[in-house]
Amino acid sequence: MAIEITNIVTFLSAVEELGDRQMFRGQGDIAWPVIPTLARRHADLADCGWHFDQWGEVEEHLLDEFKRLSAPWLNFAPQDRFEWLVIAQHHGLSTVLLDMTSNPLKALFFSVENPDHDPVDGVVYGFDPPFGWYTSTANIKVDEDLTCFYAKHINPRIVSQEACFIAFKNPTKLSPFAPLTAFDEGSDDPNGWLDEIRIPQKSKPKLRRELAKMGITHQTMFPGLDGIATTIRRSLQWK
Repeated sequence: MAIEITNIVTFLSAVEELGDRQMFRGQGDIAWPVIPTLARRHADLADCGWHFDQWGEVEEHLLDEFKRLSAPWLNFAPQDRFEWLVIAQHHGLSTVLLDMTSNPLKALFFSVENPDHDPVDGVVYGFDPPFGWYTSTANIKVDEDLTCFYAKHINPRIVSQEACFIAFKNPTKLSPFAPLTAFDEGSDDPNGWLDEIRIPQKSKPKLRRELAKMGITHQTMFPGLDGIATTIRRSLQWK
C-alpha cells in the first residue's frame, strides 16, 4: 500500500483502499510465507520416523491419532473433516488450515502483538475468496485449491477473533505447498490474490497501545487465563 501506516487511522484508510475484502491475516514478519502449519513441516518429514507417499497420508495419520487420543477431553463432537481440522489446529496440531479473520483490526493485532518481532516490518493481508464462501462446513462438497469457510463457534477463540479459515488442497505426492503471494499486476502467478498492507516496525509499539485502548488485547483475543496473564505482562512491557 502507498499509505504509510503510523496509527489506527492510517491503517483503516489503507483497508478502505483495498475495497471489498472479506478475509484478513496479520503476520509479525512480512518475510514469512503465507502457508498453513502443515506446510511448514515439509523439511521434517524425512526424519519423522514414518514413511508417507502423499500429503493426504500425513493428514490422515495426524487426524486419526488426534481422534483416538482426544476422545476423553472433547466436549464437542466434530461432524466432518473440516470441524476436526479446526479443533486440531486450535490445540496445536499441524493442519492444512490457514487462520484468517473477518475483522482487519484483529488481523492488525496479530501483526504487532509480539514485541519480539518489533525489529522487522509486519504485514496485514486482505483476501477476496476466488471461489466464494462456505458458511458451514457441512456445505463443503468439493476439494478446491483454496476452500474458504466459517466454522461453528466451537470454542471461544473463534468468536473473539472473528475467525474464518482457508483450507489448502494437499499437493500431489510430497511436493511443497505453494504459498499465497501478494498481488502483482505484472505477474502471471494465479495465486497472487493477496493485497498487502505493510506495517512498519517503528509503528508497532504505538499500534499495540492503540489497539489496547480499543479493547483488542490478548485477554480479549485469547479468552481464558493464558490471555489474561499475557495482557498483564505486556502492560508492563514485558514479553
